[in-house]
Amino acid sequence: MTAAAARAERPRLVEETDEQGRVCARGTTLAGRRHGPWTLFHADGAVQAEGEYRNGLKEGLWTSYFESGKRSEEVCYKRGERHGPWSAWHTDGRRAGQRTYAWGALQGPWASWHPDGSPWAEGEYNAGKPHRAYTCWWENGEKAIEGEYEDGEPTGIWVWWDDRGRVLKSLDYTCYAEA
Repeated sequence: MTAAAARAERPRLVEETDEQGRVCARGTTLAGRRHGPWTLFHADGAVQAEGEYRNGLKEGLWTSYFESGKRSEEVCYKRGERHGPWSAWHTDGRRAGQRTYAWGALQGPWASWHPDGSPWAEGEYNAGKPHRAYTCWWENGEKAIEGEYEDGEPTGIWVWWDDRGRVLKSLDYTCYAEA
């Protein structure tokens, strides 16, 4: 098909079905590729995700849902790559995680929370690799792990604690660095 013919084609509404004949996706296609708004469904028919495609690639905000209908995840796409903020929620609606993507790679600060809302872990990414401080906590609020990354590799002194705050081990990664 020529480019002119593809431009002249009108979007077509399509439904995709699973092996049991249940509708698992509904949206529009243009020139044989997903293009425009799409909705994906759980096996029970509840909405699983919704967002847009442009020329066969995810574009803009995509929202995913638990079978209960509550929001589970939001992520932005640009030309099919995760690009921008990502957020996730526990089944009760409390925030579970927050990160940022740059062209498919994690970038910048991130955080995760236990189901009760208390901090679980936080750190930072640079070009998809862990970078700088990393901290993890037990659900009771006691620190579980603390250390640092440099360009994706652990560096410096890392410490692990039990859920009562007692040091389990400490490891100095500078001892393992290549000379």
